[in-house]
Amino acid sequence: MLIGVASYQHVTDLPQAILDDARDIAATLTSPNYCGYSPANVVTLLDSQATRTAVLKGLAELAVRAGTDDTACVFFSGHGAIVGAPGSEDSVLATVDTDLVDLEATSISSDEFARALAAIKAKRVLVFIDACHAGGAAISKTLSDGKRHKLKSGYAPTTFAKLASGSGRALMASCRANEVSAVFTGARNSVFTWPNDVSCGT
Repeated sequence: MLIGVASYQHVTDLPQAILDDARDIAATLTSPNYCGYSPANVVTLLDSQATRTAVLKGLAELAVRAGTDDTACVFFSGHGAIVGAPGSEDSVLATVDTDLVDLEATSISSDEFARALAAIKAKRVLVFIDACHAGGAAISKTLSDGKRHKLKSGYAPTTFAKLASGSGRALMASCRANEVSAVFTGARNSVFTWPNDVSCGT
């Protein structure tokens, strides 16, 4: 399941490279030269498709489809936001309909995401999160709705441990909380998914 959100309804937009990241990984997964997955088993939710409801539904359907001997992969590229007081920070994934005025009903909390991943019974579950786009794109490290509501972008370190818990689970994040995930101006992909070897499909 691949999720990419660049054009948000209520918060700051991200570069279109985010959508290319998801599309290119989908192409790699379905390519007979690389992974060879059936296109029916690769679900991609981009921009307007990637609502909170649709993402949670997609994760639930993945849990039903994936058997114990399968490998499941979840990729998210978009905004993440750090919530909570210092010392007890947590994170949310910002879906296309995220509204900072009502985060609980319009984003996916780390607890919800962790439960959705735990429901996937595959022996191997890979999770990729590219949820703090800044640096080369010169994007502010805050998530803003232009109405004086702001949150710190990114993903809290404690959240990663929660999402990767369980046997056979691996999580790869584009950056630590004190780092940035770059999307260089004019680049087709973010640095996290940019091909670094011509023989590599991702």
